[in-house]
Amino acid sequence: MTFWKRTRRVGESFLLLLGFAIIPLLPRRVIVFFADRIGAAAYHLCRGLRKIAFANLDVVYGPSMDAAKKEQIARESFRTFTLVALDLFWFSVFSKRRIREYVELDESLSAVLHSQDPIVAMTAHIGNWEILGQSMAITGRRMVSVATPLKNAFADGMVNRMRRAAGQVIQPREGALKQLLRELRNGACVALVTDQNTPPHEGGLFIDFLGLPVPVTKAPAFLALRAPASALVGYCLPAEGGHYKGYATPPFRLESDSIEDGTREISAELEDIILGHPGNWLW
Repeated sequence: MTFWKRTRRVGESFLLLLGFAIIPLLPRRVIVFFADRIGAAAYHLCRGLRKIAFANLDVVYGPSMDAAKKEQIARESFRTFTLVALDLFWFSVFSKRRIREYVELDESLSAVLHSQDPIVAMTAHIGNWEILGQSMAITGRRMVSVATPLKNAFADGMVNRMRRAAGQVIQPREGALKQLLRELRNGACVALVTDQNTPPHEGGLFIDFLGLPVPVTKAPAFLALRAPASALVGYCLPAEGGHYKGYATPPFRLESDSIEDGTREISAELEDIILGHPGNWLW
């Protein structure tokens, strides 16, 4: 590892510790205020990310959406990510009490929370995907979430500690399928964030997603068919006053025994949710 990489990782670790020490002490209204201001600043300062957001919005909406609306969605997307980052720290202290106070689970999630049947739950980088699994875990439902390890091992350990604060089980992505199948066959709910680049040599499959051919993971379809288990898409959206509300599609069985067809079916469900709440997705 080069000197600059070591220096950067030390800096990342220091900032993480600082955030862990300070952010949970702040009142909720201050967290929301910072999310608004930092998100707005990031929109202006992160030129490269802003260009990516507009390019993706152009691909999906083209001339059917005017520039002002695209800018509004991009700004909201930056604010969404900022709040997710701050809340990873804020909900790590007094986790269960704060989640019960600030996160409401819609009745559409009752099938997951009160059932002992195995469920493969998919989500995307929409709203607060981090708090969704934690808010379901405090109900007593066994939640096993797959996470890609961060390059900074210290940061990875700290972030996973925060993710586990409410009782969620974190399963590293590498070699996860066998363990996830065991969990499903014991009645667990397995959660995966599926709007990520997964090249074919890592088990991905190219499908049309939001107007582009993209490589996505086949893992949810594989698990749902092999366990076997029902599937659903969950998502947690910000509400007034720093609150959140969690939702889910009705549990469904994949219509085909084909992993490829199942992957397309799952991705179509994700597309509908993203297009329904575009400002909450990370464009």
